[in-house]
Amino acid sequence: MASLVSCHYTKHVPQDQRLLWDQDIREKDDKSAIKGAESILKQQPNQKILWSMPKVTIYNWGNGQDSSFFSRIGEAPVILDSIKTRKGAEQLQYYYFNRGYFGAKTDYKISLYEKKRWARVDYYVTPGARFYLDTIETEVRSPKLRGLVNHFSSETVLKKGDPYDADQLDRERSRLVEIFRNHGYYNFSKSYISYKADTTLGNYKVYLKLIIDKKPFRSGDTILYKEHEKYRFNEVYIEPDYDFKNQSKPGDSMEYMSYVLAYDTLEYKPRYLTDAVHFKEGDIYRQKDVRETYSHLVGYQAFQITEIKLKEGPRDTAGPTLNAIIHLYPLPKYTFNIQPELTTTNGYGGLNMSLGGTWRNVFGAGEALDLKFSGGFDYQATAGDDVASQAIEVGGELSISFPRFLLPFNSVGLLPKRMRPRSKISLSANRTTRFEFDRESFGGRLSYFWNETRLKTHNVDLYDVTFAKLYEINPTFEGNLSEFQQLSFQSEFITATRYSFTYNGQLDERKVNHQYFKGIFEMAGTSIRLGKALAPQGENTDGSFDLVAGVPYYQYIRPELDYRFYWNFTEKLSWANRGYTGFILPYGNSA
Repeated sequence: MASLVSCHYTKHVPQDQRLLWDQDIREKDDKSAIKGAESILKQQPNQKILWSMPKVTIYNWGNGQDSSFFSRIGEAPVILDSIKTRKGAEQLQYYYFNRGYFGAKTDYKISLYEKKRWARVDYYVTPGARFYLDTIETEVRSPKLRGLVNHFSSETVLKKGDPYDADQLDRERSRLVEIFRNHGYYNFSKSYISYKADTTLGNYKVYLKLIIDKKPFRSGDTILYKEHEKYRFNEVYIEPDYDFKNQSKPGDSMEYMSYVLAYDTLEYKPRYLTDAVHFKEGDIYRQKDVRETYSHLVGYQAFQITEIKLKEGPRDTAGPTLNAIIHLYPLPKYTFNIQPELTTTNGYGGLNMSLGGTWRNVFGAGEALDLKFSGGFDYQATAGDDVASQAIEVGGELSISFPRFLLPFNSVGLLPKRMRPRSKISLSANRTTRFEFDRESFGGRLSYFWNETRLKTHNVDLYDVTFAKLYEINPTFEGNLSEFQQLSFQSEFITATRYSFTYNGQLDERKVNHQYFKGIFEMAGTSIRLGKALAPQGENTDGSFDLVAGVPYYQYIRPELDYRFYWNFTEKLSWANRGYTGFILPYGNSA
């Protein structure tokens, strides 16, 4: 059996070559290699599941050509390459060196299994002693940058006592570049930051010097240096109907709040476009403002392509300037979709159909209207009867999203642009008629959303209304339900106000472990109670519940807390812990 399997895996392996079945990296004294070492090897064996290679099996069902269906969905067998193996050993030595093992040595051994036509590679590492950071100094040769370096020095990723790690050094360079670019230094790059490491201190200690240099330039045959300069935005152009194929110049333009709108046909209100741009004429260049603009425009879901071009503008008395050109290619104004679905249950068939569409830029300010109709019927066996009963369900949903707060007053400047305020109104209706019950429901909601930061989001459902009317229920069906299940089959009227806050630390790439928190507070029925107090309608007939349109309304308070902590041991291995609590406190008409 093993021989047959072996032949199966090597079906498309040439006779004079071998399938790379496995490889391993071991340190001296048979210790495992340091984290990440295996990932740098250029050649990796095929993926295994319980000592089998299912993707190679699928690949071998085909003819071994990339055009074959099975070859495309499978995985070609990895053939041993001795040159890549030798280079892999060299890369391992560099990898260990960059982790502070300056005396590391590597070797390898290839084992051939002629009968199976397999090969195994074992890499051997003698790491030697590891070096650690002892003294860390920073030399800032550009005085204009010195204040920024000192101000953000507490955020450095380099700490005394940490192992020497080239990746950490590069992360420190990236951190500094990010700081400088977020404070106006548009063309600052990593090439201006270098390191000098001295390992002659003894006791495996490293003296590390970080050097931030001035900007070099050539004058004849001489290399000179000059100060880095801050850039300001000179003009910001927005082209909302840019055609990336024709790239013709816009036929018209206008100025709005220091922005220049260039267009052939302006289908958007200017504020909609400028609300998403987080920088303006006269602002100091900040890289994060450009990124937030990209994110804001993508969040609109109105444009297929977004491009921001930055070009050096004319120099003025304050220094160098930038011109920003924002190209936007809109999505189609209307999109439609139809989804038919055939169902079968216990031999009985059914048909469901949904028809939906999106209308973008409804009022010229980036609003998006979504409309969906759904309906269907099926047949189900009736208890105690050989005749099937018909079940019918129809419904519809209408929502409109606004890229701003929907308020009865002008909300320009109410929140910073980075918070991306949004609103949404939604309405829904549904009618379900079955042998067991007949029920219809209506819903409506007005919601507001905003981002405090990239990790923190807020949501307020100012008014969430649900009205459900149960017209009929089969006594036998109701009798088979538990007391808890019966609560789902009652007429009800709920008006709720809800606030939720979410912190998602998983979006922070700088941290290894992450936290997640979501808190919700909901209060229902207060507005109805207030309305009835202002305009009394008399008591209901049985004295148990006050009614609205013949349906009892509910009052309650519902807090809810959800906390999670993720320990990320490796890129593929995590341990998640979750704590959840919440309760419902009925009061008033529900007490």
